Amino acid sequence: MSLRKKTSIERQKQTAEANFSARIEFLKGEGWDSKRIQRDAKIRQFGAEKRKAIKRLAAIADSQALTAQMAEVKAMKTAAPKDAPRTKTKVDTATPKRIKPKRKPVESADE
Repeated sequence: MSLRKKTSIERQKQTAEANFSARIEFLKGEGWDSKRIQRDAKIRQFGAEKRKAIKRLAAIADSQALTAQMAEVKAMKTAAPKDAPRTKTKVDTATPKRIKPKRKPVESADE
């Protein structure tokens, strides 16, 4: 995921958390017990939105770590001294290639 989306995903997470807490307070005010509150569809929906945002933020963090690691490797490669240019290796011509024998055509039984 893009780093540009990070702020909007953080905002979505905060909104889901706020809605979650507001809904819990509302249901407690209505006299619901904790077991019944956990089964409420809106509570489950807000929890799912929060979990989704957390997973997306973790994916962005992983992407940033990978990008930083790749930049570090690239910097190390460019800083390393270059060896002599590689030349093509010569093929050993002393041993001839194995030549497959030609197959004889199969004669049909009709003749």
